[in-house]
Amino acid sequence: MTVDQLDEEREKRLKLEGALEMAGATAEELNRPLTIIQFLLDSLLKESDVHDPKQPYLKLISEQLYQIAELARRINNVWTYETKEAGNGRSVIDLNKSVSPCVERDRISYSGEYWKLSAELKTKLGRT
Repeated sequence: MTVDQLDEEREKRLKLEGALEMAGATAEELNRPLTIIQFLLDSLLKESDVHDPKQPYLKLISEQLYQIAELARRINNVWTYETKEAGNGRSVIDLNKSVSPCVERDRISYSGEYWKLSAELKTKLGRT
C-alpha cells in the first residue's frame, strides 16, 4: 500500500469511529426524554375516558413517539459508514445502508426493507 492509500484508509477508519460514537451518543440522548414522555403519555391514556375528544390525539402522539424511538434504535445500530447526498453539497449518513440487520419478532429488517422469518429460522433464533 502506498502512503496515500494508508492515509485514506486511516481517514475512513476515523470517520467510521466518529460516526459510531456520535450515533451511540445521539441514540442514548434521544431515548432518555422519549422514555419519560412515553411514560407520561401512557398515564394520560390510561386516565382518559375512551370518549374523551383528546384520545385520538394522544394515540397519534404515541404512534409518533414510537417512530422516533425506532429512529433512535436504528441510529444506535449504525455499524458502517455509508453516506448520501443531502443537498447543498452536504452528505449525511445513510441510515438505510449503515444500520446492521435487526431481527424483530417474526421479521428481519435491513436497509429499510423487511422480510418475514421462516419457521425454521425462528426456531434457530429462539423466536417460536
